[in-house]
Amino acid sequence: MRNLTIWALVLLSLFVPIIAQSASIDSVHTERPHYLLHISSPIGLISKIGFKFESRSANVGNLVCINRYFNGGFPDYPGTQLAFERRYYKAVEFSKRSENFFYAKLLAGYQEERAASGESFFRKSAVPSGNYAGLGIGIGRRVNFRHSFLELNGGMKGVLSSAKQDKSFYITGPASVLELHLNWGFRF
Repeated sequence: MRNLTIWALVLLSLFVPIIAQSASIDSVHTERPHYLLHISSPIGLISKIGFKFESRSANVGNLVCINRYFNGGFPDYPGTQLAFERRYYKAVEFSKRSENFFYAKLLAGYQEERAASGESFFRKSAVPSGNYAGLGIGIGRRVNFRHSFLELNGGMKGVLSSAKQDKSFYITGPASVLELHLNWGFRF
């Protein structure tokens, strides 16, 4: 847990100035900044729960993300992941019905240890504890409603882990190379 705290402080110290800058009103655009809360899809609640807080001015959004992976779901990699994501929206106006965006993110996480369990086909192998960090890029589409939105995004990420992980950690776990997310959220 100590390592996770260190990673969180490093991430926040690197990106607090960027988040603060995006929250200020841009001199070119007089539009006030928007604040959004993203919540993981109900389908994803089988294995994780996640939240993203976004501060958006014009066509740039900065997000702070946290995901908590459960012990017992599929994939079974309990731990916590923190990320900073920067988005570039094609549209400057938030009032458009749907928007396309490109994103880049920096992530870090802590993988909790789990002992092997189960029998035959349902056997779960042991998972070592350790830290991991990585970068990701992707594209997405957001459909806006009055004060809520639905969002689908997909991309790729590369992750390095301090512990030796099995292949499924990089295929279906928190460090999956391909990522696909469906989120819903609210605008304030």
